[in-house]
Amino acid sequence: MACPIRPKELKGFAKRKREIHQRMSDRIRVRQPLLPTLVAHAEGRYEHLTGLLKKDRAVELGEIFEHDGHS
Repeated sequence: MACPIRPKELKGFAKRKREIHQRMSDRIRVRQPLLPTLVAHAEGRYEHLTGLLKKDRAVELGEIFEHDGHS
C-alpha cells in the first residue's frame, strides 16, 4: 500500500522538527536557573498552609485564632 503523504508535503519537515526541538531546549535553558526559586516558593507556601491547617484544627468552631501574627 502506498503512503498517502506525498514527498513534497514532507519537504522541510526535518528542519521544522529540529527548529521546534531547538526552541524547546532554549526555553529549558532559560527557565532552569529559576527552578530553585520556584521550589523555595512552593515549599514556603506548603509550610505556611500546613501550619495554618494545624492551627485551625486545634481551634473550636467560631473561635478566633492567630497564625504568624494574623488573626
